Amino acid sequence: MREQQEANANHVGNGMPPTMTGPMSQETGSNALMAAMLELLPMGLLLVDAQRRVHTQNGRFRELVGQGQDLLGEAVQQLPFVQSVGLQQELQLLLGNSMPFDREFEIIGQDGRLRVCLLRGLPLTVGVDYTGFHLLLLEDVTHVRHLEGERRKLQIQLDSSQRMESFGLLAAGIAHDLNNVLACILGSSDILMATSEEGSQSERLADQISHAARQGAEMTHKVLRYSRGDDLERQAVDVNHAVREMMVLLRRSIDPRIEIEMLLDANEHVVSGSPTLIHQVLMNLGVNARDAMPAGGVLRVRTLNLLADGLQGELARHSDEDAFPRNARRRLTSLFEEHNELIVLEVEDTGTGIEARHMERVFEPFFTTKPLGEGTGLGLPMVRKAVHDMGGIITVHSQPGAGSCFKVYMPVSREGRGKPKQPERERQLVKGKGRILLVDDDEVIRSTTSEMLTHLGYDVLTAEDGLAAVETFRRESCRFDLVLLDLMMPRMDGIETLRRILSLKPEQSVLVATGFANDTILADLTRIADVPVMYKPFSFTELSKRVAELVQ
Repeated sequence: MREQQEANANHVGNGMPPTMTGPMSQETGSNALMAAMLELLPMGLLLVDAQRRVHTQNGRFRELVGQGQDLLGEAVQQLPFVQSVGLQQELQLLLGNSMPFDREFEIIGQDGRLRVCLLRGLPLTVGVDYTGFHLLLLEDVTHVRHLEGERRKLQIQLDSSQRMESFGLLAAGIAHDLNNVLACILGSSDILMATSEEGSQSERLADQISHAARQGAEMTHKVLRYSRGDDLERQAVDVNHAVREMMVLLRRSIDPRIEIEMLLDANEHVVSGSPTLIHQVLMNLGVNARDAMPAGGVLRVRTLNLLADGLQGELARHSDEDAFPRNARRRLTSLFEEHNELIVLEVEDTGTGIEARHMERVFEPFFTTKPLGEGTGLGLPMVRKAVHDMGGIITVHSQPGAGSCFKVYMPVSREGRGKPKQPERERQLVKGKGRILLVDDDEVIRSTTSEMLTHLGYDVLTAEDGLAAVETFRRESCRFDLVLLDLMMPRMDGIETLRRILSLKPEQSVLVATGFANDTILADLTRIADVPVMYKPFSFTELSKRVAELVQ
């Protein structure tokens, strides 16, 4: 080392670049200033001479590569950090052919922290005295890469949010059109029930069609409300009844080699929410379980009441972090503090399980491990949203090859206890007489609703849009007992149609029938007149009662 320091002194005297570790007494004038400046550089610097040995260094370079001792005189290709990150090939090309390079790598620095560093190798071409010299510049880019990673995450979240917004608009459009289809199915099935012999097979089949159409209608109604950000209408729901009802449908859509077990607690399990939300949770979790058991297995659905004194035991059974997502423990404890009793809906399978690296993303929109075309990545996000809407939380525990277990914790609804689990639907039709103008742009709905009204005893005229309705209304000298009016129509919408009809006959009785009306639409209606609203798809019984109330 003494010989190297003497050589450095000679370099200084000859105008060669100084080293950063030689005696300060040997550094005079501009060389001393250069040495001080190099030591203050925020990046590491290493100068390699023509013999491929370290000629000049600064403290920042040693700090970044975790090298505590002096590097002067060391063969650069034998340095420990070069060996550890595999830089031999790049250095060989730089030192042998003066080919510059950029290389990024991770290394543990002198302070013990893992850093991301960018190394640039450059030939030094500032004069004949430096022929064969090469410069290595080392920059700590850990913070930059972290910011880039955060930016990518934010971009992914933004893209996901935009896709969700687009999906919401698309879903709303589909739900609106599907509502019209369901209105026709529901109306036709109700007509069949009304005209079938009591207890006959046709009546039973019509009843099943009607029941399925109502479930579909409730689902589309929820989609429309979600897409517009409206709050859900809450009601008391018996979870056990919803499970039994959904398992009947699920059995028909999964591999017969999958055994379904229902372990339903005998106590009442009433929550505040919607049967559709429970169905949505069960269907999505059931389908995921089916896909995780391609060769068969067991799908187990369990319900139970969890009292506050069982909280610690519940947390202890899920001591691993996978079982509870971030902040879930705190939220579960908070739920108990607020309600003192929770209902647990557990869906467990014996399938392939979820890899640990995917656990944090299972509820992320559009994330899926299924092959392209076999999954959208929307099922579990919709489940979490449904659970959240019912005031609950969902957790997941899974291990590869050992199946998965999803647990939904929901507050007990005290108001709903003791109420009938599934009230019988009212089927008593109310007939009447009068003249009705039916306005709807959907031909199938016009036909079905017209047939229903005719069966009830009314004289019906139809119009396919607002312009045709106003013309018919004027031509018939305003002689209608009721106008049954759709809102969303081409050429002239329902609101403008209502305004023109009332300008011709202010006392005209009007019933608005729509698939959806948000607060803005309802406010527009109220500004024109206080007219009642009936939502599609409506049942035969509901239609008969609402019309009878307005036709005097």
